[in-house]
Amino acid sequence: MIEKINLHLELFFANKILKYIYLLLCFICLVFPIYLQISLNGLYMFDTFVKNIFYINLMFISITYVYLTMARNEKVDEVLNCIHVKKGWYFYYVLIICILFIIYNIVIIVGMFIASIITNEYALLMNFIANYYLMNILLPQICFTLIIGLISRIRSFKVALPFLVVTIFLSSPFINLFTSINKPQTIDLLDNFIQIIIRPFSYFYQYGVYAVDELYGFQNEVFKIYIFIFWILVAVYIAYKSKLSHIKKGLQIVLICLSLVAVNIPQSMYRADDSWRYSYNDMNYYQISQGKNIYIKENQIDYHISNYQLKVKIRRQLEASGEILISSEHKRSDYVLTLYHGYHIKTLTSNQKIEFTQEGDYIYLSLANPVDQLKLKITYTGYHPRLYSNHQATQLPGYFPWYPMEGKKQIFVKIQNPCTSFIGFNPYNRVNAKFDVEIDALYPIITNLSQKSESHYVGESDSFTLIGGNIKKTIDSQFKNYYPLSLQNNSYNDYIKDIYEHKEQLTEYMSNLFDKEQVSLKSKPIIIFPMSLIQVTNLGGYCEFDNYILVSNHGYISTDEYLSYYLTQNDHINSVLRDMLILESFIQCSDEEFIKQVNDFLSEYITRPYNEENVDENLKERYRQVVEFKKQFDKDLNELGVEQYMKKIAKEMEME
Repeated sequence: MIEKINLHLELFFANKILKYIYLLLCFICLVFPIYLQISLNGLYMFDTFVKNIFYINLMFISITYVYLTMARNEKVDEVLNCIHVKKGWYFYYVLIICILFIIYNIVIIVGMFIASIITNEYALLMNFIANYYLMNILLPQICFTLIIGLISRIRSFKVALPFLVVTIFLSSPFINLFTSINKPQTIDLLDNFIQIIIRPFSYFYQYGVYAVDELYGFQNEVFKIYIFIFWILVAVYIAYKSKLSHIKKGLQIVLICLSLVAVNIPQSMYRADDSWRYSYNDMNYYQISQGKNIYIKENQIDYHISNYQLKVKIRRQLEASGEILISSEHKRSDYVLTLYHGYHIKTLTSNQKIEFTQEGDYIYLSLANPVDQLKLKITYTGYHPRLYSNHQATQLPGYFPWYPMEGKKQIFVKIQNPCTSFIGFNPYNRVNAKFDVEIDALYPIITNLSQKSESHYVGESDSFTLIGGNIKKTIDSQFKNYYPLSLQNNSYNDYIKDIYEHKEQLTEYMSNLFDKEQVSLKSKPIIIFPMSLIQVTNLGGYCEFDNYILVSNHGYISTDEYLSYYLTQNDHINSVLRDMLILESFIQCSDEEFIKQVNDFLSEYITRPYNEENVDENLKERYRQVVEFKKQFDKDLNELGVEQYMKKIAKEMEME
């Protein structure tokens, strides 16, 4: 067998074109990681390599196709018969492809190893290879090469060409060019059918517009394993269909169909893209660009959920079941709850005769008899297209209704000020309840509740935040967690010191604006969320709850996020002035400079052509607000002077 392999290797390298292309491929695999490491750290080197593995494998599948079709066209079987190699000639050609495949993948690992030595990130790289190489580099290449090997069996190049083009296109990142931010006005059934066709080709890293998410890591979803099984079954069927009985053929076809179904089972996953399916899903659903779902301060209602007793299991998606207790100040026969529309209720029963309907984000409860206490048993499953919850990681902030909340909550909103706007998850959603939650997850998790046992969490709070994945708990008393992937070249101690210094600077700065007792950055625990929470939005990255603070951006709190969060809820301050205060360049200066900048901004703004007939009505309204404020600003400044005017602003800015 060794002699036959050597013979076939000699035949391969006798072809100078194939030889030089393969040597070039190995050279790229060796040098590319080293080149990336010079300007990037280990995480972004691996991230960039994963996103470009398609192009590397494209060179190899070109070799594969040419080599296998050349063997058929040149009647290699007849040649080998002459030298007494009578059986299995095609097997040896496939074996040579496998050997070449293994060699250049070893070269990839060697290149990464050398690159890691350059920046002393050997341990980090070994972690990436152990956890992510199989699903993000190796299996995608095997699938792609296997499909091209199947196409190479077609003797006519004219017939094979369309299959080659379609396979390469569907496997490539180019298919992402056909996604858009806005949901197309197509039939959902047709769109779902297209996705069923595309999914078996989704083995390479998908939608890599943004950097890898530090909590989620790379794409290790289970459906990729089913894709691999699907193509193996297809390959076996094509290779042996002439030798299979009708019963075995039927069984093989059934297995292929079942694997295709498994590939397309809905599941939660994170995709760093600019498409309406994932990052911009809420923008489309809530019609933000059409001026819908503008933030409105929530009105008080006379009932609330007082107790949650839940069991949460996270695998392919989130599965929750348990009891909730609703308490009301008055007896009533109708209640409304909020649960994000991506979570579907399987069962809902009560100690009272009850009917319910789930419409969008709201659950409408109707009782035969009015009651002031209502106990519900509920089971629901689902996921959010961006706030993932699967076997790999979970990020579910407490203000997001991934668990039922009382009343009608706005989930995704636009806060529109005259000169600024903020879009994202509504950070003001709250409950006031006791929680008793058991969580079944495959990774470390962090919550705002007290940990009673390994998977049991209890406490009283105005929210329930759940986060887990590539996360570690800190030994620090205030910051509860950090992300090893985001440390880059910094040590843990340097990172904690840096975010502490940043927080202290912000605390000191905000204490000069507000009453010191109102600035709670010093006292409350801080849970750090990944950047993907506000990837395409600018709202929800900072939020203060009754017993903890939620922060994205690696734990660095920005001034504009902090101010916009507090001032949005302030009804006493003029909306135009609120804009001035939110804009960091206005507020980080002396009183006189602040007055000058505000005056210059207003004077310039009112010269804009926002009052013409063809201008959008919203812009006209903002323009009128600015003009009115400019008049009042000039009047107050003349009457009060700079010092008294700044005191007036400070009074209006007091937190509620």
